[in-house]
Amino acid sequence: MNTPRALRCAVACLLLVATTACTMVIPPGGPPTVIQSTPFGSTVISQGGHLGGGGSATPPNSLDPDLPGVLPAMGGGRNGIYSGVAVPLDTAGGLCINNVPIDGFRVSGNQVRWESFRGRIHGDSLQMVQGNTWFMGQFDGNRFNGQISQSSLRFGPGCTFMVALAKTGE
Repeated sequence: MNTPRALRCAVACLLLVATTACTMVIPPGGPPTVIQSTPFGSTVISQGGHLGGGGSATPPNSLDPDLPGVLPAMGGGRNGIYSGVAVPLDTAGGLCINNVPIDGFRVSGNQVRWESFRGRIHGDSLQMVQGNTWFMGQFDGNRFNGQISQSSLRFGPGCTFMVALAKTGE
């Protein structure tokens, strides 16, 4: 195979791999549906939907609770301060490329506070919304795994982060 033809073949292969995308479909009044698309098909990572009737979305099963920067969880009850990291899942075209440390995620009973977010734990699940940003996930003992999904009504889907937190204080 000559060099120009090999180069075109390599570029075509790279473009095929680069066409993997992550899309967020945001239904009115509910959490987003996150879809990963590749040249071989699409996969729903997290199913959204309308929340009417008190339902709650759950985080993707594929989240890794051992993301870099997540400390071992403390023992005891769920109440306390959680810390960890948010890792970009969808960069919105390169806008969100860095891991974001999370601390000050406070659990007290079934109430959760983090920055301007407020929420209530139902079973082991949590959903919080602030403006066009959804923070949702699930507790597993003294660990929390979930995602943060941002969107803009004007510009469409934004960044999505995988979140892994562990209880680090009382």
